[in-house]
Amino acid sequence: MPAGPALVLGGALPVLAVALTFADGTAIATGTDRLVFSAAFNIVFYAALLHAGLHLAGRRSFSIVYGALVAYTAIYLFAYTYHFVLYDQLVGESSINAVIDSNPQELTEFLAWAVSPEHLPLPLAVALAAALVLVLGRPAVPSRRSRRAGLAGLAVVALMLPVAAIKTNVILYNPAFFAPHAVYQSLAHRRAVAKILTSVEGIAVGAVEGPAEEAVTHVLVIGESTTRRHMSLYGYARETTPRLGGLAPELDVVRNACSSRGVTITALQEMLTFATREDRAPLYEKPNLLQIAKAAGFRSWWLSNQSYYGEFDNWSMVLSRPADTRHFVNRVGEGTSYDEGLLPHLRAALADPAPRKLVVLHLLGAHADYTLRYPAGFARFDGQPLPPTPRLLTGRDAARFNAYDNAVLYNDTVVAEIIEAARAAGGRATVTYLSDHGEALGEISDFVTHIDGRAPRQVYEIPLVFWMSPDFRADAAPRLADLPGNLDRPFQSDDLIHTALDLYGIRHAGRDRNRSLLSATYRDKARFCDGLPGAPCPGR
Repeated sequence: MPAGPALVLGGALPVLAVALTFADGTAIATGTDRLVFSAAFNIVFYAALLHAGLHLAGRRSFSIVYGALVAYTAIYLFAYTYHFVLYDQLVGESSINAVIDSNPQELTEFLAWAVSPEHLPLPLAVALAAALVLVLGRPAVPSRRSRRAGLAGLAVVALMLPVAAIKTNVILYNPAFFAPHAVYQSLAHRRAVAKILTSVEGIAVGAVEGPAEEAVTHVLVIGESTTRRHMSLYGYARETTPRLGGLAPELDVVRNACSSRGVTITALQEMLTFATREDRAPLYEKPNLLQIAKAAGFRSWWLSNQSYYGEFDNWSMVLSRPADTRHFVNRVGEGTSYDEGLLPHLRAALADPAPRKLVVLHLLGAHADYTLRYPAGFARFDGQPLPPTPRLLTGRDAARFNAYDNAVLYNDTVVAEIIEAARAAGGRATVTYLSDHGEALGEISDFVTHIDGRAPRQVYEIPLVFWMSPDFRADAAPRLADLPGNLDRPFQSDDLIHTALDLYGIRHAGRDRNRSLLSATYRDKARFCDGLPGAPCPGR
């Protein structure tokens, strides 16, 4: 039996997962017993597979297949280790889903940001070590091959496959199983979504009662990767939000908001539907915010600077489907697309004669690569000394930190211009701004960007701001009375739909007043961010 290569092919990933998390001082989710079982199972699987190949395949065929297996394993281990170096997280299905849900432009921008010589040594060492052991330990074809022995090996493999199909930990720690499984699961999930979309009109919205206002405009601005820790509106040392700061007397600023998720896809799902981090079922069973607004007599727009690539390529396409008008200004192949490109479409929507309007804007905000998110005139912090941080940042890390603050500064201008456009349109109007999730810049650990899982708290700390026109404040005063008293209360973004429905004056059976910031009965709840490392954002 080819024990040496089987040990590497079946045991390298579990050992690597333990070594990476141990060296980083973090825990591994898989228990020791399941980890040992996974390693043993996969070692036996590869031993049986190689044994069958040695006895049944020709020498040349075996060499080609074995070489491909060595190359695939080395590449997988490189990517697995690089992912951990970047995120302090082991690869999971959400990692694969994020890749599938991205388009080539987004992937190119991400790679330009993420690929760095300083991250390469460990991933290269792991990949080359595995490849070297596999090449040097290449099993020799036996001088007397036995068809019976080869078929016995295949029988063992066949008996093990059903177990592999149902044991998540076996799949997770076997490179040959995990990547195809994750891709299949992601595509199956998307097909299910597409199937729902074909009958979206058939989803029962239920009884809806519209607002008292016959003419009103609501603008919902969903930012990207913007942590409130880098906003001077929330007490940050740098003046990154001068425009919003100037508007502060007109704003209701929620001081303690967190996202329910650390990635865009699931954050959007839980903001705009009745789904929560704990209960995903309403995503497929109940209407979303745009469907309810339409039933309440609103004409709706979805204006996005997130990249568009195919009808069902990402969840923003799914959630925006009920909108009467959709514009995706960031088309693939057109290069950098600044968020200000949405403003003409916003002004056109605001000028529409429809009496009740809901406009959703989906920004690129401060998404990596940060240097692509703002025009040159906003590079105010380039080369500037950094504000004090728990962890010293220099060189490339400092440049990335400054670029992020430049992106936040530009985002401030965009959001302020959205508010000014709503003001200029006149009448009753509101603007609600929040980000899908936050971002880490390496201030408290070497973790950077964002991920849906355990991460520095600032990955989940987000801004949540309301602007309301004087006419709206006057006419809606009774339902706004309890908002000021809740601005310092803990809030999680998967309760947004309840607050939005109350703000918009829409009554629906799914609305829970205990989860609305406009309610006297608003209740605090356990939030994911409260269990994460890092003190709460100062300047609340």
